[in-house]
Amino acid sequence: MAFTLLQDSIYRADASVVVTQAGRPPGSDPELERAAEAAAELFDSRAVAASVIRNLGLGGQTGGFNVTIDASVLVFSLLLALATGFVFGLFPLLSLARNRPAEALSEGGRGNSAGPAARRLRNALVVAQTAMAVALLGVAGLLIRSYVHVQQQNPGFVSDNVLSAMIDLPKNRYPDDASQARFYDRLLEEARALPGVKSAGLVNNMPFSGNNGSGSYLVEGRDRSKGDTPHGYQQTIDEDFFKSMQIPVLAGRTFTTQDTETSPLVVIVDEILAKKYFPGQDPIGKRISNNYDDDPAKTKWMTIVGVVGTVKRQRLSEETTKETIYAYYKQEPEAYATLALRTEMAPSALVAPLRAALRRIDPDQPVFDIKTMSERIALSLDDRRTPMLLLMLFAGVALALSAVGIYGVLAFAVALRTGEIGVRLSLGAQRRDILRLVLGDGGRLTALGLVLGIAGAIGIGLAMRAQLFGVGVADPATLLGVVVLIGATALVACWLPARRAARIAPIEALRYE
Repeated sequence: MAFTLLQDSIYRADASVVVTQAGRPPGSDPELERAAEAAAELFDSRAVAASVIRNLGLGGQTGGFNVTIDASVLVFSLLLALATGFVFGLFPLLSLARNRPAEALSEGGRGNSAGPAARRLRNALVVAQTAMAVALLGVAGLLIRSYVHVQQQNPGFVSDNVLSAMIDLPKNRYPDDASQARFYDRLLEEARALPGVKSAGLVNNMPFSGNNGSGSYLVEGRDRSKGDTPHGYQQTIDEDFFKSMQIPVLAGRTFTTQDTETSPLVVIVDEILAKKYFPGQDPIGKRISNNYDDDPAKTKWMTIVGVVGTVKRQRLSEETTKETIYAYYKQEPEAYATLALRTEMAPSALVAPLRAALRRIDPDQPVFDIKTMSERIALSLDDRRTPMLLLMLFAGVALALSAVGIYGVLAFAVALRTGEIGVRLSLGAQRRDILRLVLGDGGRLTALGLVLGIAGAIGIGLAMRAQLFGVGVADPATLLGVVVLIGATALVACWLPARRAARIAPIEALRYE
């Protein structure tokens, strides 16, 4: 939501700049012209940044609401920025105000303008920056590996090249089961005739659409006295739904056109139901009922004619434990359905032909929520992708700050110890000894930051275990990769001031002293 507000504010700023430029009278002040151009370039760069945010998938879903930025958001952001700058700028000022010349001279010593307390504070800040970078990178790495593991999960069907579109028939035009079945017969006929369509199927509640019909049912011969009536997902499909989604048929058959509203009721179940209620048996020919009554004579039994694979309903990471029952749409029609088209071309190319086909059947009937199945699965991963990308961004910033901090502290230390380094060199120290001295200082800071950061990464990982999938909070490969990355960055940050220290000429250093 915050990123959406940022984008809206950027676009409003762009519009205001354009209006200002358009309304500027000729012959205006050149300084104002240059300032306006600079402002326009600034807003253009922010628009590019907003575009990057959208491409990363961080824009979020507005859910049909008109989201705009208001004055309170702008005032809060401004005050927060000013307060941050004031607070962090206040610490050095207070340090200077409390500083006493005699104590500074006794603490710093000759040739050194900072005492042990100041050095300890700088070192502590560098260690904290490094630890924060390690913790954020470690957690981001765990989320990345989890995301990769989730993407590799099998949803139970093949999502490539499948276009889905939802239809809801109004009761005033399709009041009964027969009229609904006739509409869907015509729709399937038209859809299968579209160019590039390999197969077309129908289901009332498509997986990964947010719709999951479920209900209780009976298993013939199962004792009902205990009151534990089974409960499962209940779907209404046509004869080509499994073919269109490429859901494997494990036993028996699928529905056929011979399964009419006047023929005996039939049903297809998934392997979870088969294993749960018919272990070691052939479920084909057994009977269940989702339309039962206390009077056994009024219960409508459906004969199991097939067993299919299990399908994930909401997320790729879910462990499906609830069974699914599939009824035939001609025997149990539904007003609400989703069309699934498997294509030989880009699914998006079928959107316009599908709308035209629907207008030929019923010009007043809308179709909505048109998405590919790959898009539906991608949307289900938003709750994992968004925190992963945000942590990657924050970790990148923390890594840059850590590198700058290490470099700044060591460069400042080298500048303060120029005289000491000159004395060491004049007394016979080799340049490799100076390199080792400076690199050792940076290495100790980095090592301490790594230890604290790894502990922090494990702690944050424990708090975010719900977001992890297929990876532990102390994943060795992830932590090793983070250590190598931080170590390499710190080595570069240490090497630059160390090399400069090793190149100091003794005579110049002593003259500086």
